[in-house]
Amino acid sequence: MKKFYTLVPILLAFVLLAGQVLGQGTYTAIRTGKWSSPITWDPAGGIPSQRCNNCNITISAGVNVTFDVVDTLEGNTVLQVGTDPANPSTLTIPFSNNNANAQHNVLNFYYASQVKFIIYPNSIITAATTGRFDGIVVLLPWGGTVFPEIIFGNGIDPATPLVNGSSQLWTGPVTIKSDGTLPIVLSKFDASLSGNNVILNWSTSLELNFSHFEIQRSGDGSTWATIDKMLGKNELNGASYNYIDESPLHGNNYYRLLSVDLDGKSTLSPVKKVQTANIIGFRYGPNPANDHIGISFGSNISSNITVRLINQSGQVLHQRQLNNVAGTTYTLPTNGYPAGIYTIQVKNEDGSQSTVFRVLVSH
Repeated sequence: MKKFYTLVPILLAFVLLAGQVLGQGTYTAIRTGKWSSPITWDPAGGIPSQRCNNCNITISAGVNVTFDVVDTLEGNTVLQVGTDPANPSTLTIPFSNNNANAQHNVLNFYYASQVKFIIYPNSIITAATTGRFDGIVVLLPWGGTVFPEIIFGNGIDPATPLVNGSSQLWTGPVTIKSDGTLPIVLSKFDASLSGNNVILNWSTSLELNFSHFEIQRSGDGSTWATIDKMLGKNELNGASYNYIDESPLHGNNYYRLLSVDLDGKSTLSPVKKVQTANIIGFRYGPNPANDHIGISFGSNISSNITVRLINQSGQVLHQRQLNNVAGTTYTLPTNGYPAGIYTIQVKNEDGSQSTVFRVLVSH
């Protein structure tokens, strides 16, 4: 099945742009016909410039235009398909040829411009017969191509966006704009327990102008805290990531990713839940603590134990491995740390079980 968006060699695209005259104006298609034909367009404006900057291009009600050239839209250009829901219009991008070095039917628009496509209710942009070198392409300033951001109007399902060649047509009402792309498309996010650690794995299928991930955790699924950050790789074809939470909460752990682009826009991932196994048979106190907290181990604990003190930023401030702890008490000093809430993790030797609890340190 042919795709709506098809990549075109970027070198060819820029060669075709060379020598074009940068134009602006108002152009109205008043008759059914080819984009390149003067008969199609109102003589007052004529055929749209091959490089149209800040243009207004309208395909009138009931008019069907076949796009048969290489044109570039930029600046604040607006291309409107249709003007009357009762008398819809069509913009068709047809097959040109299978020669990669020949001219194709390509409508370019620049990334980070303010170009908008407005498809009027019941009107259509279609590429049902498009070849692999034809389509609508966003040109990146450093070379390469990327697909535009799509903003859905009434009647369009935002759960199935028309990106990456997923459809052959758009039916209005819908607005498509090129002033930036989706910073990230998250394709997978998983969380699993490995020993006492929680392993997070996720991958993306697109990253552009992306800043970072914030890894967030919750014990109840309602109150969230950022436990770490990870910079994005900004790979157009996507990337893979993993993160190890070595100090999960006691019991239920909920995880999600906050994806932040360079402009500060952010999106949240689905939530994943992991439940940890727990060590039983020990007590701790006092809580609140002043200069120390005591951890007493019952006689049923046969394995060796690691004790960690962790601050709210996730830094391990104190770690001690204890052997033969059954029936003993370990005193963990707290007088050297600022007042606040700390996490204590008690973890057995093979990492298969642990308990995490919080203490308030006050001086």
